[in-house]
Amino acid sequence: MKQKFTRAQLGILITSCANIGIVLGLIVNISGLFFQPIMEELHTGIGKVSTTLAIYNVAFAISGLLFPKIAGRIRYKKLAVAGILGVILTTAATAYCRTLFGLYLMNTLRGLFAGLIGPVACTMIVNRWFLQGSGFFSGLVFGFSGIAGAVFSPIVSAVIEQQGWRSAYLLTAAVMVLFALPCFLFRLAYTPEEIGEEPYGSAAAEGPVGTETSAFDPKLYLLMFLFPIATGLAASFVQHLTPMASSYGFSSSVTSLMLSLVLIMNTAGKFLIGALIDRIGALRSTLLFIALVLIATVVYYVSRSTAGMYGASVLYGNIYALANIGLVALTKDLFGTGNYGRVYPKLNFAYTLTAAFGASFFGFMYDGFQSYRLSLILIFVLILACSVFEIYAYRKIARSK
Repeated sequence: MKQKFTRAQLGILITSCANIGIVLGLIVNISGLFFQPIMEELHTGIGKVSTTLAIYNVAFAISGLLFPKIAGRIRYKKLAVAGILGVILTTAATAYCRTLFGLYLMNTLRGLFAGLIGPVACTMIVNRWFLQGSGFFSGLVFGFSGIAGAVFSPIVSAVIEQQGWRSAYLLTAAVMVLFALPCFLFRLAYTPEEIGEEPYGSAAAEGPVGTETSAFDPKLYLLMFLFPIATGLAASFVQHLTPMASSYGFSSSVTSLMLSLVLIMNTAGKFLIGALIDRIGALRSTLLFIALVLIATVVYYVSRSTAGMYGASVLYGNIYALANIGLVALTKDLFGTGNYGRVYPKLNFAYTLTAAFGASFFGFMYDGFQSYRLSLILIFVLILACSVFEIYAYRKIARSK
């Protein structure tokens, strides 16, 4: 008999979706829309303006890293409310910034608040509340980052064009208020037992490798950092797909559709890998998605056809699913849910920092070599190395049992 959702379980799921929609969808995914108008008004370079996103990501990563320690002292309801209110207020305050320093300060504060309701908090809580189907539910939660960005991006863009970027920031803050409603309406807790509830599913539904009491292997832990660093770099390369395709001679209409296809798969891929993890496990699912990204990288390297670019973009968009849901599932499998709060925040920190500065790294590589070929080779080698690490890690754990 299929278990039904309780109101508390549904509340946790809806709140987690909304929170990820705020900190990723309504901030990171639409941040590029603000760069050009801010640059023009402040009479500065786009590099200095785009640094606001890097600053946000660094603060976001630091806050997420500290979340497990903070969570041990403050109830989740209070922490989530503080995080959401802080993000909303700093977003609104950004509309009144007149200098780069003000923008940098607001994005620092916004990142620190966002980390309290970001991926670390949401995945830790989802894993505790949903013992069965956690892969699908994690995919659903992270998928909202793409949905929120896709739905509100054209609206924000239109407001910027008609009323300016300051009005667009105020609109974004207003939309965040709507997304924040679940946090105020539902009962929230780190574990269902805290409020007299039960988790969805049973421990027996978990995968065969990861367990609550899996031993912590320091060697695997260090090697595991390869995964977030490699996927973080690969994810940051998405920002260079447009200039890469332009360097191949493709028109703006082609490059625009390429980016749209990648962003569509940003959401669809997360749903797909989440469902696959529940059915065939984290190892097979992530290896499959690694293969898709490797194929896309090869096509980008050798193809100069429009169809090739479109097909590669559909495949390459799965890098987000691999980087987000794949990392969560592998961490649970290799280190157990008992060590999840100890391991995942640091891995997520590595991913966020790499993704934050990866675009600049690839930009410097292009400036130095006047080509994206070396960048594609680097991505291919690192992603391939992830598959080698995964196979080694799972065999090592199997031998130790």
